[in-house]
Amino acid sequence: SDQKGRQLLAGCTHLDVEERIIDAEHDENDIYIGDEITDKLAKKPSKLFIVRYIRRKYKKAGQDIIITAPVIDEPIAKCEADISLLADIVVSKFVDHLPEYRQQQIYKREGVVIPPSTMNGWVHQLSPYMKLMSEHIKHQILQTRYIQQDESTIKVMDGKKQGTHTGYMWVMGSIELKYVCFEYQKGRSREGPVKSF
Repeated sequence: SDQKGRQLLAGCTHLDVEERIIDAEHDENDIYIGDEITDKLAKKPSKLFIVRYIRRKYKKAGQDIIITAPVIDEPIAKCEADISLLADIVVSKFVDHLPEYRQQQIYKREGVVIPPSTMNGWVHQLSPYMKLMSEHIKHQILQTRYIQQDESTIKVMDGKKQGTHTGYMWVMGSIELKYVCFEYQKGRSREGPVKSF
């Protein structure tokens, strides 16, 4: 168990180290001779905070002209969420498979209530950016010499029939780049993946 722990920590040299010194009870005349050091892998819970953007304003000397610093470039105009929070929501949902509802419960424990319709609206408004990123990844994969491709079945909700049908998620990967791209198709005929090329 101790050996496995050391192996785990050996792969964590890239992490920051936070030192916590535990002093021994000693007299002033005692001589310090060294330390016993124990490393443990630790985690701090995610922390929500406010980013306050302060745009400076100036009045031109001797003129009635006001100059204001430009509004920051945002993916969603006038959104109350900073880009850091939006990115975390999207990565948690699509990479870590953490549904929006669970994310809302996590934020609620920190005293921040994000209504479901608000978070869902943010994700929908970010979809054009995610599509651009997906297309870029796909383009990079298609430039490589060796491409892996396979299909997996996926249950898809039928809006009208209120049931499900089988759809196909075509997975395209590059070993060189370590990129993966997913494309949904209604069937498994060759026309689906051929459209990618």
